[in-house]
Amino acid sequence: RKLAVVYNNLGDVALVHGYTRTALEHFEKALSVCNEINCKKIKVLSLLNFGEAYIKIGDFQQAEKYLDSAYEMSNQFENQPFHEPIINNQAIAKSKVNHFGYYVSFIREQAPELIAGRINKITPLTKTYFYYLYNIGDYDKAEKILLKHKNLFLESNEHEFYYQVKGFLTIRRQEFEEGLKIVEQAFKLSQQNRSFYAQTINYIRFAECYQGTGDFDKAIEMCNQAENIAVQNNF
Repeated sequence: RKLAVVYNNLGDVALVHGYTRTALEHFEKALSVCNEINCKKIKVLSLLNFGEAYIKIGDFQQAEKYLDSAYEMSNQFENQPFHEPIINNQAIAKSKVNHFGYYVSFIREQAPELIAGRINKITPLTKTYFYYLYNIGDYDKAEKILLKHKNLFLESNEHEFYYQVKGFLTIRRQEFEEGLKIVEQAFKLSQQNRSFYAQTINYIRFAECYQGTGDFDKAIEMCNQAENIAVQNNF
């Protein structure tokens, strides 16, 4: 059991530092030990860790598979170990596979208050809902929820995400110069957080801003930067 915990911890450290493939190797060893000794609680953690790692490299279908298994196994215990992080990561994975109706069904089941425009806590699930609103073009609702809960975002140290959402809403209003300033803030924070997926999104926003200002060479440069990171990380 202790060995499985050690492998999971080693995988966590590797994942935090961006060594996703190494993390997956450690999680595989942890899962193998859990299967050998039938340690189900630590196995839930191992499955969750697999899900997080596959999200990091953009393999959302694999992530969903492991996270659904973690969710099912967690529900076998009275205290439902790791329940909240499993649901948060499920939301990320399910927002990237199949269709939007599939994702919304999950949100209605797990966080109906979010659809009503209420946020009690900033979680990865919360963030997926903003991406959903962006993709379906409901910018008014996204902006209304963002402004209503601005203090909650900032008090929760979610500055990067706040500026990312504020940036794309500003771009949608075709305020490109202002958008550049906001996206720059989001981009610097994504670099500090070593979030390659967020950096990719920010490069795309940069491209939209530069295209809007008529600087097409710079827009192409930003697109190339986004593509490079996406290819390297299998996004």
